[in-house]
Amino acid sequence: MTSEAADPKFKVHQFSTLYLNEPIYFQVLLLDDSAFVWMGNTPTLETLAVAMPPRQGTNINATNLLGNSPTNAKNHFARRLTLKFKRQFFVSSQLPSDPEQQVFAEREIFRKLKDLFEQ
Repeated sequence: MTSEAADPKFKVHQFSTLYLNEPIYFQVLLLDDSAFVWMGNTPTLETLAVAMPPRQGTNINATNLLGNSPTNAKNHFARRLTLKFKRQFFVSSQLPSDPEQQVFAEREIFRKLKDLFEQ
């Protein structure tokens, strides 16, 4: 009897970058039909949003699962990821409310995800 190695059900990718000499840490978990994205500079999970691709049409649903964000920036980011990559995304961001830093971090995530999905 022979057995073959099973493919992993999820893959974890961690990386970091500097923004104005301050580190931003990222963790991406890729699952079969979904992904989890965490970014921040403190190791906490205070907010969590999810967006799901529609079965029909183009209306992407997103909601907060954890925490309360007055700007809904995480929902919008989860929607953009879902629209671009056509899968469910869970997004958590522990970054300060600096819009420029948020945009920088989101660009880094898009770049990394594009590389990961092309593999």
